[in-house]
Amino acid sequence: SDIVIIASIGTEGQTRLVSQAFLTKTAVVATAVGGLPEMIIPGQTGLLCPPASAQALAEAVITLLQDSHRREQLCENAFNYASKHLLFDKMMEAMLRSYRQAIGP
Repeated sequence: SDIVIIASIGTEGQTRLVSQAFLTKTAVVATAVGGLPEMIIPGQTGLLCPPASAQALAEAVITLLQDSHRREQLCENAFNYASKHLLFDKMMEAMLRSYRQAIGP
């Protein structure tokens, strides 16, 4: 697949699907709901659309299908972002730091 489309209209957590797409260099077009805007940097690691806007979603998908250079750049940016921030060991390190800060010395 060249593009993963997440067309949620309600709440959506930080899905593994986004992380998997980033790490497999697959472009992401998603609606800006729940935790998705926390994972996707608009125009840099993917494209975000308003929820329940089929028109915006279709335009974003068509844009990426017609502009392979832009799609490839998004994929590369997303891969680099995921490699630094979304890999399991990185998430665990961040979680442990948070716990240590909360507990104190």
